[in-house]
Amino acid sequence: MTQKPPIIFVPASRLTVAPTNVRKRCDPVADEELKTSILAKGVIQNLVGLAIPRKKGEYRIIAGGRRLKQVQALIEEGKLDAARRRSAGLAGLGCPGQLDPRPHHLS
Repeated sequence: MTQKPPIIFVPASRLTVAPTNVRKRCDPVADEELKTSILAKGVIQNLVGLAIPRKKGEYRIIAGGRRLKQVQALIEEGKLDAARRRSAGLAGLGCPGQLDPRPHHLS
């Protein structure tokens, strides 16, 4: 049986898109639709991240970078609170983990 990674709370400011993230192009129309969805429903699909060695509490998103960019854009626009933390389940330093998919995970 696979053990679930622990859930931790991470500010969006401590998450960055990894250079290896699969999406390399953007679609402004689709990005606006995603922002609208995030405001209405939260982030409902997991992000996959790795802890950044020697940078305690910082993580690179290797899958889900578009979702992260739209959350960060909403924070910059003042539509989401930057001080709130998003929950993240991480398997450990340098190991893949997943952000918990429940909407916004605001504590």
